[in-house]
Amino acid sequence: MTSSSHQDNSPYTPEPGKVTDKGICTITQPELSAKVARLPSTSSNISKALERTQHFDAELSASFSGSLSLGSPLIPLPVTFSQAEYTQDPPILEDVVTSLRMQRLADYKQAVYIPPSAKPSLQAKDDTLFPLMEKVEDFLAGDGQVMLVLGDSGAGKSTFNRYLEHQLWQDYRADGPIPLFINLPALDRPDKELVTEHLRRLDFPDELIWALKQTRCFILICDGYDESQLTCNLHTTNLLNQSGQWKAKLVVTCRTQFLGPNYRDRFEPQGEGYYSSAPGLFKESVIAPFSSDQVEEYVERYISLETRAWAKKDYMEKLTTIPGLMGLVKNPFLLSLALGALPAVAESKYHLSSVHVTRVQLYDSFVQHWLSANKRRLRNQNLKLSQDEQRTLDELLDDGFEDSVIKFQMGLAAAIFQEQEGRPVVDYDHRRDRDSWKRAFFNTDLDTSLLRDASLLIRAGKLYRFIHRSLLEYFYSCIFCPPIAIDNEFAPHGLSDSVFVLPSIADHPLSKRSIVMESSIVLFLAERVQIIPEFKRQLHAFLERSKTDKHASQAAANAITILIRAGVQFNGADLRGVRIPGADLSGGQFDSVHLEAADLTDANLIKCWIRQADFTNARMDGVQLGLQLLSGSYGTSVQLWSIEAGLSEYILKADSTHARAVAFSPCGNQVAFASDNEFVILWDIHTSTAMFVLVTGSIFGVSYSPDGARIATGGKDGAVRVFDTQTGLLMWDLESRHMSIHCIDYSPNGQWIITGHNTGELELWDTSTGELCPKWIGHNGYVTGINFSPNSKWIASSSFDRTVKLWDAQTRVLVSMFAGHSEIVYSVAFSPDGLQLASSGWDKTVRLWEVHSRGTGHDSHSSFDSVFSVAYSPDGGHLVSGSKNGTIRQYNANTGEQEMDLSFGPYQASHVVYSPDGLYIITAKDNDLTLWDASTGLLILTFSSHTDIINTVAFSPCGYWIAAGSNDMTIVLWEVESGEQSPCHSHRVVAT
Repeated sequence: MTSSSHQDNSPYTPEPGKVTDKGICTITQPELSAKVARLPSTSSNISKALERTQHFDAELSASFSGSLSLGSPLIPLPVTFSQAEYTQDPPILEDVVTSLRMQRLADYKQAVYIPPSAKPSLQAKDDTLFPLMEKVEDFLAGDGQVMLVLGDSGAGKSTFNRYLEHQLWQDYRADGPIPLFINLPALDRPDKELVTEHLRRLDFPDELIWALKQTRCFILICDGYDESQLTCNLHTTNLLNQSGQWKAKLVVTCRTQFLGPNYRDRFEPQGEGYYSSAPGLFKESVIAPFSSDQVEEYVERYISLETRAWAKKDYMEKLTTIPGLMGLVKNPFLLSLALGALPAVAESKYHLSSVHVTRVQLYDSFVQHWLSANKRRLRNQNLKLSQDEQRTLDELLDDGFEDSVIKFQMGLAAAIFQEQEGRPVVDYDHRRDRDSWKRAFFNTDLDTSLLRDASLLIRAGKLYRFIHRSLLEYFYSCIFCPPIAIDNEFAPHGLSDSVFVLPSIADHPLSKRSIVMESSIVLFLAERVQIIPEFKRQLHAFLERSKTDKHASQAAANAITILIRAGVQFNGADLRGVRIPGADLSGGQFDSVHLEAADLTDANLIKCWIRQADFTNARMDGVQLGLQLLSGSYGTSVQLWSIEAGLSEYILKADSTHARAVAFSPCGNQVAFASDNEFVILWDIHTSTAMFVLVTGSIFGVSYSPDGARIATGGKDGAVRVFDTQTGLLMWDLESRHMSIHCIDYSPNGQWIITGHNTGELELWDTSTGELCPKWIGHNGYVTGINFSPNSKWIASSSFDRTVKLWDAQTRVLVSMFAGHSEIVYSVAFSPDGLQLASSGWDKTVRLWEVHSRGTGHDSHSSFDSVFSVAYSPDGGHLVSGSKNGTIRQYNANTGEQEMDLSFGPYQASHVVYSPDGLYIITAKDNDLTLWDASTGLLILTFSSHTDIINTVAFSPCGYWIAAGSNDMTIVLWEVESGEQSPCHSHRVVAT
C-alpha cells in the first residue's frame, strides 16, 4: 500500500487487510436477532422467492437457500449529521458500520457450503491445488491490491464471495476494513462509481459516503465481472488507493470463458508510470472442479438438512453408476441440480448403467421439478386466493401451467439478451418503465404476477434476475430449440418439425443476433443436436439456405458453430457458396471440404482439419488461422510458421554461421538464436528485430532463467556467460575448469546452472554468487544430455559411456546409475511429475526409469535404428521418440506399450517436441519440419523452407510459436495472435 493511499488528517486510516487492536466487536446470535427485530426495516429483498423455496421440495430448495440475496438495503440511518460531524466523531461512523454488520450477518443463509480448492492460473496443473480461502486470506494480509478469482459457470464463485463477506463480518474489528459484497451487474456505473453507487443502493446518505471515503478502508468483493460485461480495469478507473480516493483491496470474480488470452491488464493495478502496471500488486486464482471427496462431503451435508428416503451411499451409487454423471457433478451448481433429479431417475424404467446424462437434460429435469412443486403450491393455496386470482390460476392450469411458465421465462431471457445485451439484472420501476419492454414481464396483472412468482427469479427491491446466470442462458437456448416435456428422466425424445416453422428466415431467433461467443448457450444447443435429430436437420438447412439467401448468413454462422461443438464432421462436404461470417469453426473436421466462393469473413479456423480443402475464391478477410511454428536448420536460419496455414511470416537471417541452439524466453516474447560464430542474438518476436548481439564464443547451448530475466550460454571455450535479457549486459563470465560445454540447463527454481562437458565432467554454478561447486566427475565419456527435475531436487545426465545417472542437486551425490543401454545414450528427459526418466540411445531402445530406484521400468524397442531424441507429453502420459532411420513412435509412458508410429524414413528424426498443450508433436527430419496430431498420429503439415539440416527445435511456452535452428542462416517468424499472414522480413546480423 503506497503512502498516497492515506490522508494525513484522517483520525484513523488503517491499511486494507490489516487489523487493529481496537478490540473485536462481537454480538451473540440472540442479541443479533433481537437488535435486528427492534430496528425499522424497509428491506423488500427476495421475500417472495424465499417463500417459494420454503414450499419447494427440500432436495432443491436447500441448494439455493444461500444464493438468492442481491444485498439488502441498509437499515435506515439518521441523515441529519453534517460531513464535519461524521469525520470529527468516529463513533457515529462505527455505529453505522455496526448496523450494517448486523444486517449482513442476519441476511446470510447458506445451507451447504464446501470450501473450494483452486490453482494459481489457468495453465497450472491440477496437482497445484490449494484452499482458496487460505490464498485470499494471504492476499488480504499482504501488500496486494487486486485479486482475481476465475471459475467456470456454476463453479461456486458467488457462493464463495458471500461466504467470504460473511467471514470478514464475523471477524470484523472496530475501525477495521469494511467488507462489501458488490453485485456488479446491479450497478449502472461500476467503472467510475463502484463504491459510491453501491452504498447509495444501501440507502447511505451522501454525507456519510463522503465521510467513509475520507476515513475508512474497504475490502470490495466484486461479483459478476463477466455478467456486467465489463472490459475496464475497476482498480484503475475508480482511482482506488490514490490520494483522496477510496482506500480498498479488490477481490473480483469472473467466468473463465469471458476472458481472452491477454486479460491481466484488465485487473493489474496501474504502476507509477501512466502506461505501466504493477503486477506485484495483483494475485490470481482459478477455482477447481470438486474432487470426488468434495462431492461426497456435499452429499453428506445435503442429506443431513432433513429426513430423506435415501442415505449418502444411495446418492453416491447413482452418481457413480450413471455414465458420465460424476464428471458433470464436479461442477457444484450441476451437483445441486442432479441431487434433486436423481430420485426420479432411479424410479424410471431405464437401467442406470445405460442412461446417458447431459448438462441440458439436468437443467430440463430441474426446471420440470421446480414447476411441478410450484404448481402444487399454488393449488394448495386455493383458500387464500381471491376469486379473481383463483380464476386466473384455473385459466393457467387449463392452458398448461408448466408450458406457460417456461414460455414466460424464455421470453424474458430473449428480451434480456435482445434489449440489454445479456446483462442479467433488470431494473424495473412501475412508473418509469410503463412503456418499456420490461412492463410485459414485471407489471402487476394477475396472470403476469402468477407466472413471475412461479419462475426461477429473485428480487431485491426493483432489481430482478434469474437465480443463476446459467438459467438465463438455458432459457435463452430454449428459444432456438424448445424443451420437451419429460416423461422419463434423461430419455431421448423426438421433436415435431412444426415446432420450428416460421414465416421467414428473418423471424427465426438464430437470425436475431450472434451467439458464437456465448459458449454456454452454444453448449446447451450442441447437446440438443445430439438428442434431437430434427434440430440437427434444421441447422443443416440454414447452411443450405445461406448459399442462395444472404439474409440467412447470421443463422448459418450460428448453426455451423453449434454443429461443430456437437461433434458433427464436414469432411468432403459441399459448402460451396455458404455464407457463415464470424462462425467459430475451431477444432472442426473439414478435410477435402468444398468451400469455393464461401463467405468465411472473420471466421475462426484455429485447430481445424482442412487438409485438401478447396478455398478457391472464398472470402477470408480476418480469418483466424491460429498457432505458429519457429524452425531452424544446419544453415543459418530460423523460421516462424503458422501451424494451420503453413506460411512463413518473418525470416531472421545471420551471416556465415550455423544455428546451434534456439530457445524461447519463458514469457514467449523473446527468442535466442545461438550460433557457432561466437555470438547469440536475442530477437523481439513481435517486431522481428534483433534486440542484442551477445558476444560469447562458439555456442552449443543456451538456457533462460525461470523468470526470463537472464540467459546462460555455454560453448567450446568452456565458459558460462550469463546476460541480462532486457539490457544485453554481461552479468557473469564464469570460468570453467574444463573445455567445451555441450549442454546447459537452468534449474526450475533459478538457484543453479548445470553444464555437461565433452570430457564427461559436470559443473554446478550457484546463480546468487557465481561460485562453482567442487570438482565433479560425472561420466567417462561425452555428456550428451543434462536436465533438472521439475522440483530442482534431482539432476539427470546421459553420456557416451552408455549410462544415465541421477544426482542429488544439493550434495552432487550419485543417487542412481541406470546401465541398461548397450550403446551411446543420446538424450534424457524427466517426466512432468519428476517421478520417471526416459532415455534413448544408439542401441535402438527407449528406456523408462523410476527416479527412486536402481532398476529399469519398461524397455520399448525401436524396430530399425538408433533413437536420437525423446520427449514427454505435458501431462506425462505419453512419450515420443525419433530415430536415425526416421521412425517417430509414441508410447504409453505408464506401461511402456507402443501406441502408434507417426512416420517412417527416409531421413533421421533428430528432434521431437510436444506442444505445451499436448495437442501437437513437431519433428525435425533432415531439413523438414512436420506437425502431427498427438492424439491420432495424423500428419497435419510439412514445412520445407529450410535448405540445410535442422539441429534444434523448441515450442514457445504459450504454444503460439515454434523455433528450430538450422545451418542455412535464416530465422522466419509468424505473428501469433491474429493468425494473419504478415509480410516476410529478412535481417542480417554480422558479428564484429
